[in-house]
Amino acid sequence: MKGLFAYESAFRNYTRACIEDFVADNIQYAEIRPNFMSTNSLKTDDGTGSIGNEGIMNIIEEELEKTMENLRKQDQYFGGMKVIYCTPRSFRRDQIEVALEECIDLKQKYPNLLCGFDLVGHEEMGNELRHFVPEFLNFQRKCKDHKLDIPFLFHCGETLQVGDEVDGNLFDAILLNAKRIGHGYAIARHPLLMEIFKEKNIAIESCPISNEILGLTPVMAGHHLPILLANDVPCTINSDNATFYRSSLSHDFYQVMIGSKAMNLHGWKQLAKWSLEHSCMTPLERESVTAEWQKQWDLFCQWIVDEYSWLDNWTPSPRRH
Repeated sequence: MKGLFAYESAFRNYTRACIEDFVADNIQYAEIRPNFMSTNSLKTDDGTGSIGNEGIMNIIEEELEKTMENLRKQDQYFGGMKVIYCTPRSFRRDQIEVALEECIDLKQKYPNLLCGFDLVGHEEMGNELRHFVPEFLNFQRKCKDHKLDIPFLFHCGETLQVGDEVDGNLFDAILLNAKRIGHGYAIARHPLLMEIFKEKNIAIESCPISNEILGLTPVMAGHHLPILLANDVPCTINSDNATFYRSSLSHDFYQVMIGSKAMNLHGWKQLAKWSLEHSCMTPLERESVTAEWQKQWDLFCQWIVDEYSWLDNWTPSPRRH
């Protein structure tokens, strides 16, 4: 299937379908993680030409604008989408240096679309963050010189191990001033790190269904999210590899609700609000999207009242225990 989407028309259709899926799932804003590498380039429809990373960004921008215009005509709302530049953590240092340079170049060409940088791939089989510290620090200096805001949004701590190299990525992410952490599953075993995340206002991108499928927890009741929330660590709920897992963001929120008796509508609301607060939107964009989200949340709560208020007068039938 991957080869089929490597042609321009198919990728354009895929991008439009992705945005339409977000809207169908009542998502008002999204940040996506395409993998930017030379082997992921697209082909022109006749198979003779190649479209590189800049061309891919251009396609995403064009399809986003067209799809949002069509949604407006249908009186539907979508507040926008941004792209996180991702590249494999298995790359060599010179390859990461090239990727970071391209990330800066694409940010200058697509300032409202590109919003961050991440390393992706299996942590235990790839390089630790510390392996690329000189490149990361040089990247931050260049961003400062060019007055560019490209935060690190690292995947790290996606492990059950404690005290090894993968676990250590959490420490390095903090020292590199990451804005958010993808997964961060190991953080619940580090009380001091939880305090630092809270103090520095670094959010955890929690992916419940992915964590279950990949074996980090056998059931949702054993997930680390309730521990993080009990310690007031800011968290967001995310759908990781949703197409592959045949799930949506709604499914992840559902898992969060049934996974802990402590979770309720107030918890859902806080998780949604944190996702807006810790996004890469501009203040003006955040204000607009938050206003629409609040409107939709109010409608959702009213639907619950209208649909289930009869339960106030309901008495369950006696059961054996």
